[in-house]
Amino acid sequence: MYLISVYFDEASDKKIRNHMKQIAKHTGNTWMLDGNVPPHITIAAFQTDSEERAIEIFQNARDT
Repeated sequence: MYLISVYFDEASDKKIRNHMKQIAKHTGNTWMLDGNVPPHITIAAFQTDSEERAIEIFQNARDT
């Protein structure tokens, strides 16, 4: 599985993590915190057995 994700700068990351903690506190859903999942946006996910094909997909996504 390959993912193309966007991560945040340090200041934004800190703010989002604080929101995640508040959401977890109010909902009881701590999955993201327990898994130490960083704040991010996944913009593409795909499966391939070919590294060359993955590189081609990454390049095409970058160029569009």
